[in-house]
Amino acid sequence: MGADSRFRNVFLTMDLISVILPAYNGEATIAETLRSVLAQTHHHLEVLVIDDGSSDHTAAIVEAFPDPRVRLHRFANRGAPVSRNRGIREAAGRYLSFIDADDLWSPDKLEKQLAALEREPQAGVAYSFTVYIDAAGELLRRGFHEPISGNVLRQLCVRFFLQNGSNALVRREVFERIGRFDKSFEVCDDYDFYLRAAEHFQFALVAEDQIFYRVRSGSLSTQPHKMRRGSHRAIHAAVQRSPELRPLLREAIAVTDGYVIGKALQNPREWRNIALCASCLVSHVRAGRAGLRLLLARRDRAGYWLKRIASWLLTARRLETP
Repeated sequence: MGADSRFRNVFLTMDLISVILPAYNGEATIAETLRSVLAQTHHHLEVLVIDDGSSDHTAAIVEAFPDPRVRLHRFANRGAPVSRNRGIREAAGRYLSFIDADDLWSPDKLEKQLAALEREPQAGVAYSFTVYIDAAGELLRRGFHEPISGNVLRQLCVRFFLQNGSNALVRREVFERIGRFDKSFEVCDDYDFYLRAAEHFQFALVAEDQIFYRVRSGSLSTQPHKMRRGSHRAIHAAVQRSPELRPLLREAIAVTDGYVIGKALQNPREWRNIALCASCLVSHVRAGRAGLRLLLARRDRAGYWLKRIASWLLTARRLETP
C-alpha cells in the first residue's frame, strides 16, 4: 500500500468533510463562496473545486487562495452531475457536501449537520433550511421551512424540500449504497439522487437558516421547461422503483408544476412560457382535491402574476397604438 493510500485511509476513519464545489465560469461569485466554506466552524475539511471547463478567471481565483485545504481540479466541460461525480471520486472524507459556485453557507452549517448525523446513526443525509438571496447577496425570501425528518420518501416525492444542491451533508455510505449522480440529467440530478437516498436512509434536519441560495437570471434553475422535464423524470423514476408512491404521483407533479409556473411567469412576454403555465394548470386539475388545495394556497401569488400579465398586455397594446 502506497503512502497516498495510507493517507487516504487514515482520513476516512476521522471526521473529515469533503466539500465539492462544481464551477463553470463562476468568477463573479466563487471567491465569496470559497470564503463562506473556509469560514466553517468545523475546520477539518477539504475543498475540492471541480472546474468544469471554465473560460473565465475561475481557476486563477481559486489558485490564489492560500488555504491548503483548497484543491483545484480542471476538466473539460461535462455539466454539473459529472462534476459532482468527479468530486466524489477525488474525495477523502467520510462525509461529503456540495455547494454551487454562487451559493453561501452560514458558518456553523457543517458543524451542526455533522452533529445531527452523529445523533441519528440511521440517517444518511442531513439538511437545513434555505434562504433565497439575489445577485448582490440581499435577502429575497425564505424557502420551504416545514420540519421533515426520518423516513422522508413520501414527503420528498411530493416536494423537493431540500430545495437545492448546496444543502445536504451526506455519509459516504450513501454513495456506496445507491451510486452517484445520474449524469444523464441536465437539471434535477440532485432531486433524483436524494429520492434514491431516501429509499434506503433516513434524513436528519437542522431546523435553521443555513443555506443561502443565490437567484440569478440565466442559471439552469431559472429555465422552467428544463426544470419541469427533469423533475417529472425524477418523480416518475421514483414511482417506478417504489410503487407505493403511485397514489402520490399526480399531487407530486402538481406541486412541481406550481413551482414551474412561478418561474415561467417571471418572463410572461414569452408565449412559450404562457403555454407552459397552461399545461401546468392542467396537472393541478388532474390532481383533484390536492391540486385544488394547491391552487387555493397560491391564490395570492396567482393574483400577483395575473396583474403583471395584465399590465404587460395593456402596455403592449398602448405601444402598438398609432
